[in-house]
Amino acid sequence: MATAITIGEYITTRSGGRFDPLDATTILLIGQAECELTFLCNESVSNKAIALLVMHWLTLEENGSQGSGSTGTASKLKEGDLSIEFMMSSNNNQGIDPYLGLTPYGLELWRLGRNCIITIGNRCVF
Repeated sequence: MATAITIGEYITTRSGGRFDPLDATTILLIGQAECELTFLCNESVSNKAIALLVMHWLTLEENGSQGSGSTGTASKLKEGDLSIEFMMSSNNNQGIDPYLGLTPYGLELWRLGRNCIITIGNRCVF
């Protein structure tokens, strides 16, 4: 029987090495994601979902730290006196959670959740 891919392995593979699973911030986020998500699926799906949530958070943090603080699709652009407007998500008509729709990792987590029962847990206290 094959062993499930670990959370760290999934982060490394899926992000193409963009995110380091051994980074202190990533380790803390993994712990938080494990506390926030409770799974009724197999370990492989749980590890994938936790990794996707962590990469979602890291992507949002990365976007904010670059000074833009914006995510989503650009809906309006203007060149003189630079003006850019962003849409939250173009997927709302499909029932996609607007927060998860902000990154490709969040969208993948949303799709994964549609195929598996994922519940929010509150068993961890920090």
